[in-house]
Amino acid sequence: MTNSQSNWNVAIKECVANGERLFEDADLLQGFDRHGTALALVILAEEEFSKAFLLYLVQDKALPWTPEVRRSLRNHECKHLLTVLMEYLAPGMDDLQSRLMDQLKDDPEQRLPREVVSAINLYRYDKIGKWESPYSDVLEPDDYDSSTKRISDGHVDRAKQSAIYVNLGRDGTVLTTPLAVRPEEMEREKERCDRLRDLAREIQSGYILLARDYRLLKEILSAVFSPSVTAVADSDDKEGRAQP
Repeated sequence: MTNSQSNWNVAIKECVANGERLFEDADLLQGFDRHGTALALVILAEEEFSKAFLLYLVQDKALPWTPEVRRSLRNHECKHLLTVLMEYLAPGMDDLQSRLMDQLKDDPEQRLPREVVSAINLYRYDKIGKWESPYSDVLEPDDYDSSTKRISDGHVDRAKQSAIYVNLGRDGTVLTTPLAVRPEEMEREKERCDRLRDLAREIQSGYILLARDYRLLKEILSAVFSPSVTAVADSDDKEGRAQP
């Protein structure tokens, strides 16, 4: 094992372990009806699991380890977009059996769900692309769905903030308090986080159960993060040949 691989493995392990601690803390607080704080901790746990997933993608050469990708580790919206990809690889029990059977099929027409494609586009172009160049092309509405765009625009992070802070209006009126978080809201997010935790544990072990679906995801991520032909040609040898 190279030093670089060892670094990734240690970082992934620490992110997963911290996510599990946060998830356990949320479970304890939920037992005391502290649903708001528990919800915030669950979302923080999801962010840690998504960091582990991003590091796994880098380790597996699906993503480049660029300054912009490193920056996305600290960006809440980027981490929440990555959880959309994780959910695709960590379906609920109702869908898991059929998805496992699909892994045995060789389907050249396999496509990613629209929300996953949207999350990839928003992560690559709306976030990473804008950091690479503020003059990069703007995504069109057809490139994403509205619910995923809300994640990119900070909807999940605002929910996390509202779960721990009192929100005030311009005139000082109270808009929301953490007490407004309902138990069923916490339960839904907890179930989602539990699935992300399972995937993070798989990643830490070095495998992903839905291997075929992961390969497709990796293939698309590798493609959208590959340098353009023009960019490669500009930096290539004097004959101007574009390299793969």
